Amino acid sequence: MVRTELLAVGKSRVLLISLVRGLESNREDVLAELDAFSPDIIALSVSPEELEGLLHLDEIDIDDFALSDYEEMYVDKLRAYSKVVFPPPAYTSSALYGRECRIPLTSLDVSEKMFSELYVSIVSTQDLIRHSLRKKRLKKKRFDAEGPEDFAVQWDRELNRLPGFDRMARRREEYMARRIVKLSEKYGKIAALVEVERVAGVLSHLRSDNPSVSEDEHDEKNKGKDKGQ
Repeated sequence: MVRTELLAVGKSRVLLISLVRGLESNREDVLAELDAFSPDIIALSVSPEELEGLLHLDEIDIDDFALSDYEEMYVDKLRAYSKVVFPPPAYTSSALYGRECRIPLTSLDVSEKMFSELYVSIVSTQDLIRHSLRKKRLKKKRFDAEGPEDFAVQWDRELNRLPGFDRMARRREEYMARRIVKLSEKYGKIAALVEVERVAGVLSHLRSDNPSVSEDEHDEKNKGKDKGQ
């Protein structure tokens, strides 16, 4: 089951759904959460360009979906815990659900242009060199994770251990939190799908920058799930 948290952001209710990139089992779990919540908008932690691609998946050959070296390592290691599919089923199924149910979709993450600008300004040449040299060590590293969610968090921690990459991750989390707050000014019920490794940072920014953000008092379903875990 995916983990969820229901928040009150201003006058809106935000269902924050944690996902693991590529995890096949997220597909049905996410659809069940969307069905139960009936959101006014679905926000995905992808760039605007990635969202556009998701909305036109029937026009491309999914077998040609390209992965970077680090992403290929991530997929190989994630397979030890569960079936893995790319593009990530949580995103593709949510995009199809929104299109079929006439629910608007939007992106939460920075645009490719903004990402490039941040990358140039934050990631140092030394970070880039060290990042490149770590591939072989990461490929051999064994992760002692309790499940796919724990592995995704551990992998991200290793990947962003270098200062520049860590700052990039924090800036993305801050941006996603601001996007959620902005959406709350227009929509009453927001389903926000965020990668599990980014959820803690997004929640931290939501709560520190917006004192009105709190756990939704009607979140009985989620409390029940937590007790059962």
